[in-house]
Amino acid sequence: MKFNIAVEKYLEWGQRHYSSRTLELYVDHLRRFEKFIENKDVEKIKVIEDVIGYCRHLEKRQVADNTINLSMIALRQMWKTLAGFERELKIKLPFLWGVIPVKKGIMAKSHKPVTPEEFKNLLGAINGQQGFLLARDACLFRILYDTGMRVSELTSLNVSSIKEGEQGAVVITRKRRDSVKHRQVFWTRETHKALLTYLDIRHCYTGDEALFISIMHGKRLTTRAVERILKEYCRKAGLDPTLIKPHGFRHGWGMRAVDAEMYPPYLQAHMGHAHLASSQIYYNVRNHAVEREYHEKMGDRREHEGLKERLPAEPVALPQLVAGVPEVEHA
Repeated sequence: MKFNIAVEKYLEWGQRHYSSRTLELYVDHLRRFEKFIENKDVEKIKVIEDVIGYCRHLEKRQVADNTINLSMIALRQMWKTLAGFERELKIKLPFLWGVIPVKKGIMAKSHKPVTPEEFKNLLGAINGQQGFLLARDACLFRILYDTGMRVSELTSLNVSSIKEGEQGAVVITRKRRDSVKHRQVFWTRETHKALLTYLDIRHCYTGDEALFISIMHGKRLTTRAVERILKEYCRKAGLDPTLIKPHGFRHGWGMRAVDAEMYPPYLQAHMGHAHLASSQIYYNVRNHAVEREYHEKMGDRREHEGLKERLPAEPVALPQLVAGVPEVEHA
């Protein structure tokens, strides 16, 4: 079986097990590996010559370690899946998936959290707009900042998602094609005012159900469009557009929630994490509460001095216990 056929089989399987974004990312890396090995049969692929050789090839091109790691993870995941279908596909894989190298300790680049000061500068740049664009973009980025929702969740919002009379909305998360989850998010009064202003203007441009629309065609904004809009405002605000990304609003919200000492299960529910461990990352990165707890209970700011109270104010001269022991003359 040629490698490209194997990728197609993996793609069919992955559509029910991965999000569309993850699957797209994996397949992109697999296609690059396919080109490097010149579309060999999967049964003829060699670890040293092909897999390790591809890593060396990427290193020579000065590709970042986390990108190389992602390529190997994609290949390993496909190999692991194919191993479970060897009999059905009538193939015999030449090596186990576990020998595909993945470096430990290599962290994927995370988006920089958007700080309150950066958000203030962005709003200043948005206020330079007029009419529809001012109303839409002020509302859009305020909601991102206040809720920390994923940009894909933001663009999938409909007018019907807004809870009438409440400062919040029902968000739909599609991690896989067969997995749909709902959760409620909330925002501030100032953001709700911006939303109402936008809704008053929006109906003059479209009858589409999408909440955030393009002024050009009146259809739903895409995630790519939000990225382009943000990049333009970053330039106007004097911010680095390579560091400020839509997902950075989500990380910024998580950091602020930790600073406010939000109860971890509540943070998990608000951000829509399937596992509490995902939310715990924010506490591990920035837990001022732990630092303060240490200083108040164990450090210099203890309320109950404990042992310190029992220590004498002045040092006590200890008796010379060995004063009367005669010196021993060595031979």
